[in-house]
Amino acid sequence: MSSRKRILYFGDKALMKAIEKKDCVILNEHKNLNRVTIKTPQDWDIEKAVAYFNKVKGVTAVNRNGISLLNR
Repeated sequence: MSSRKRILYFGDKALMKAIEKKDCVILNEHKNLNRVTIKTPQDWDIEKAVAYFNKVKGVTAVNRNGISLLNR
């Protein structure tokens, strides 16, 4: 099974430190939207990853593997 992707919305540098600490990989930085897309390690449970990143200072939301629509 491949590693999972997450989209994280953030407001400060604490998230970047948390990503590095947990050996996640930044796939894309969406600077104009204040978010990053990351790949979590393969052995991470989705609930564990969401809970961990939701506790990081400055994180306002964590989306699981999926698509975010800005406008409809």
